Amino acid sequence: MKSHSLSKPSLAIALACAGALGTPAQTDSIPRLEISTLLNLDIGGTRPADLSISDLPIELADAEIGATMRLRQSMEIRTLLVHQDGLATLDQAFATWTTPMFDLTFGKQTLPLGLFEARLIHDPLLQADLETIAPSILIGKRIGIATVRTALASEPRESDSGEGQLSTAAVGALDLEWPEAASLRLSGKIARHLRILDLGARLQLGDFLIDIEGFAADGSLAGADWATLAGLTWNATEALSLSTRFDARKAVGADDWDGSVAVGARHRFAEIAYAGAEWLQIWTATAS
Repeated sequence: MKSHSLSKPSLAIALACAGALGTPAQTDSIPRLEISTLLNLDIGGTRPADLSISDLPIELADAEIGATMRLRQSMEIRTLLVHQDGLATLDQAFATWTTPMFDLTFGKQTLPLGLFEARLIHDPLLQADLETIAPSILIGKRIGIATVRTALASEPRESDSGEGQLSTAAVGALDLEWPEAASLRLSGKIARHLRILDLGARLQLGDFLIDIEGFAADGSLAGADWATLAGLTWNATEALSLSTRFDARKAVGADDWDGSVAVGARHRFAEIAYAGAEWLQIWTATAS
């Protein structure tokens, strides 16, 4: 079994502001615009033996600018611009129409496949397999504690000849939510040469949050046979939270599976900034 550790202190700063076009929020006939910004800076990312306080590397991890235009109580438009790895892209742009019977969302958006709660600084291993941002049409219906969502999306795929083409994918999710107690999501995706079934749950026990999730996939376009996570977060105070999480993922066709264990802390300053640090242990183990 191969393994290595990474000590990664991180600093993140979030700023948010909102403004309305001259009317109270409850007025239905006048548009309301809200703007939000997020800036994440990474400090460190070196092994403990190589860590030097005098020359800690500082880099921009990502930045986001979001805008929400509420045309009326039943209609809103959202856009999200993301700067990551030196490239700025329009990550999401979609509109939502709310009616007494259902919610309809159309545009480039994140589809309800999986939960992949991070809690810590780094993303879960299974996020790369589940996170789906694509032009799509999504319809949702809430019935008591349950919400059912179905979507059709258009995703770029590489054909057998190596040329790019668009492929249709279907995503469905059943969400069950018990306020201030627990929530559960059963979700799946069917596309050409790809099928994914995921189950994720969040459980709140006083000041503790438990995250459990896992998926199985098959098809020639699947990136992993399975992946899972289990996490525990303690909200020690309103400002301080401590988290730990275990991740595991087996890539398609691999004899080994990748795993990681992380421990992290986050402290929030007022409402606009937080600082966090984590210790991460990564390994590769033989699948048996």
